[in-house]
Amino acid sequence: TVFEDKELTYKELNDTSNQLARYIRKQYQLAHENNEELKPDTLIALCLDRSIEMIVAILGTLKAGAAYVPIDPSYPKERIHYILEDTKAPILLTQTHLGESLKEATNKTDLNLVTISLDDYPFKDEQTSNLESHSQSTDLAYVIYTSGTTGKPKGVMVEHRNVTQVLYSNGFDCKYINRTFWTAITFDVSAYEIFSSTLNGGKLFILHDDIRLNYESYFLFLKQNKIEFGYIPPFYIGGLSSYLMDNQLPHLKQILTGVEKIHAKSTNNIVHKGINILNGYGPTESTI
Repeated sequence: TVFEDKELTYKELNDTSNQLARYIRKQYQLAHENNEELKPDTLIALCLDRSIEMIVAILGTLKAGAAYVPIDPSYPKERIHYILEDTKAPILLTQTHLGESLKEATNKTDLNLVTISLDDYPFKDEQTSNLESHSQSTDLAYVIYTSGTTGKPKGVMVEHRNVTQVLYSNGFDCKYINRTFWTAITFDVSAYEIFSSTLNGGKLFILHDDIRLNYESYFLFLKQNKIEFGYIPPFYIGGLSSYLMDNQLPHLKQILTGVEKIHAKSTNNIVHKGINILNGYGPTESTI
C-alpha cells in the first residue's frame, strides 16, 4: 500500500492491522460492563482523511470481527452526528488533526464513544500475530450511508459474502498488480478498489486529492507508476479518450467506471487502445 512517500509491505500492513484489531477488542471490553467481548455486526465508525491509516483502520476493524462505517471528514456536523447516533457505534477511528472538527458532532451524541487517533499509534505495544477470526460470511463487513437526497440517509448493510461474490465473479479480473484507489471510502466502489488489491497481492496506490481531482495529473500518475487497473470517473472518460490520442498508457489494461452515462465515441477510442472498460452501476443496491 502506497500513499505519497509512505509505503507499507503486506507484512507491515498485516502486523499493524492485527495490533489495531487487538486494541479495538480491548477498548470495547473496557467500555462495557462485565468485560463484554466484541460481537460480530458491531459497528465501528471510521472518519479519516485519505492515508495509509485509512486502510489499516478498515482491515483492523474487520480483523477485530466488527464492521466499519465510513464517514467523510468533510460531511456536515449534523450528518456525522446522525450516522453516529443511528449506528450506535461504540468506537470511532480517526486522526489527531480531525479532533477539533469532530468534537462538536461527537459531543452531541448520547453514546459512550471511544475515540482512537490512529496516527498517535496507541496500539503499538499490541501483539502483531494474526487473531482468531470471529466472523462468518453472513456477518456484516460494512455499512455505507446513502446521500439522503430523498430524506434521511439510510445505512446499506453489506455482508462479507457480498464482497467476495463481486471480487471473484467472472466479470472482474483481479490479476493486475498496480492498482489505484480513487474513490472515497463512503462510495461503494471503494470496497472493490481496496479488496481486489489487498486480497490478491496487488500494490494499492492511494491517490492524494491533488492528483485524483485533476484528470491530467491523474493520467500522468497512471503512466509514471505503471498502473494496470484504475477507477476512472465518468466525467474523466472524455478526457482519457482525448489524452490517448497523443499519449500512451502502455501498462493500463482495465478501467472501472459508471454512475453516469458515458459516450460511445470516447469508450470506443479507449478500447481501441487495448484498454478494457467495466461499466458498473448500482452496486450498493445490488451487491456492495
